Amino acid sequence: MTLLKIFREFSSLSSKKSRDWCREHQINHRAMTKAVKINEQLTRAALSQEIKLKSCGEEFELVLRSLVSGFFMNTASKGLDGSYKVFTTGQKLTIHPSSVLFQSPPETVRVFIFRFNYLSLIFLRP
Repeated sequence: MTLLKIFREFSSLSSKKSRDWCREHQINHRAMTKAVKINEQLTRAALSQEIKLKSCGEEFELVLRSLVSGFFMNTASKGLDGSYKVFTTGQKLTIHPSSVLFQSPPETVRVFIFRFNYLSLIFLRP
């Protein structure tokens, strides 16, 4: 959700202001410009296929629902011992020590897995 908010704010700025904004927030201007161009390209492709575009506005729950439906294979649930198990395979995972979640594990029962690290244990990197 943070990235979506950053993208929206960047997109609303003029070219000159966007450079200053990126410098102020220590964000790579070239990467953000590329993200805007990709968004424009995807928008054109969707419109050419007559796909109706609708913003979630401030209802980020809609974005979370779409992520869950798209990444359901990458979700894990928390067990009683604090470890996580992948829903689809039952594979046991542990939060990687370098993750910010390692020191303060989330209260939630389910997490998204964005990367696996295969070491002596299988770590998840949310």
